[in-house]
Amino acid sequence: MHKMNIWVRQNLLFVIAASLATIAVIFGQFDPTYIKYDVLVSLFGLMIVLAFFQTSGLLRWASIKLIDWSGNSRVIIQSMVLTSFFGSFLLSNDIAVLTLLPIYLNILRHLPAFKGRVLGAALIVVAANLGGVFFPFSNPQNLIIYSTYPVDFVSFMWWTLPLMVAGFILVMVATFFVEKRAAHTQVEGNAVDRSIVIQASIGMVLMVTAIFGLFNIFWTVAFIVAYVLLTNWRYLLQVDYLLLLTFASFFVLVGNITDLTLVQTWLAANISSKAMAYLTGLLASQVFSNVPTTILVSPFTDQAHSLLMGVNIGGLGTMVASLANLIGFTIIRNAMSMDSRAYFKIFTIINVIFVLILGLLFFPW
Repeated sequence: MHKMNIWVRQNLLFVIAASLATIAVIFGQFDPTYIKYDVLVSLFGLMIVLAFFQTSGLLRWASIKLIDWSGNSRVIIQSMVLTSFFGSFLLSNDIAVLTLLPIYLNILRHLPAFKGRVLGAALIVVAANLGGVFFPFSNPQNLIIYSTYPVDFVSFMWWTLPLMVAGFILVMVATFFVEKRAAHTQVEGNAVDRSIVIQASIGMVLMVTAIFGLFNIFWTVAFIVAYVLLTNWRYLLQVDYLLLLTFASFFVLVGNITDLTLVQTWLAANISSKAMAYLTGLLASQVFSNVPTTILVSPFTDQAHSLLMGVNIGGLGTMVASLANLIGFTIIRNAMSMDSRAYFKIFTIINVIFVLILGLLFFPW
């Protein structure tokens, strides 16, 4: 019983999501179409590819080089935040977090006395969310809105540019609260297995192009899995399957809520105005995450700009407000060098501050 209690505390998000999904199915239904299989398969494939990178030694080598180049802990965090922010332009916020947090955790092994480790991790995730607002393809909610409403590419970026700039200023100002401590390593970077790096790089290119729609994501991941089974099946053991089940549970929950006549009636009657579309997108994202919220709300309003601002700012806030937030927390939770409770606290404080500032700044008065 004691072991069960420990497991529940360590996997509380999954337990909550699975419990809510179960209740929703009991009072509603289980419809397999509720689950966004392309999202889950994409995450699964990316986790396998990142397992290759971890094994290759490249992440440790990159960590040591960044420490030696930066000279102090604040510059390290600023470098990671900038990479996360601009990297999410093209790679999406989810991929940015999946790629950069493992590198950051490797860096922390060489900075045992660094007190800003939790703040740095939170800012990397926040930066990914804020950078991912810019292009239509930078994150799923943008792509949904871009493909649903009659808005051209240039106009879309004019909509998101002010939010992106404001987010950049906020997150960079926040980095100056990170402890500034001299940083250097006394070890040489370990040997990098180039053959594994090449395999991982090919896998990442395949995954990114498939996510952008150039290849079928299911066939791409099936190819990667087949390759892993033939070469080293242990990479499959490094996938966080509970995280995938957590997302599946949220999809089932939101699907049942979306099917409620009461919800559909309320949405149809109350979100025709700019302010209500904005607030609904922002507030609903705090509970259901911004991608499911976009799917839920978009059929009931023609206020594309307000909804876009709402769900993108809504990706900040709670731990479930965006997929990137959950991915980041899962990585931190499994890290030996990080206190997940402290991370949850700092992450929440930063996100509440950012949501309040940006939420008021971009409210359609």
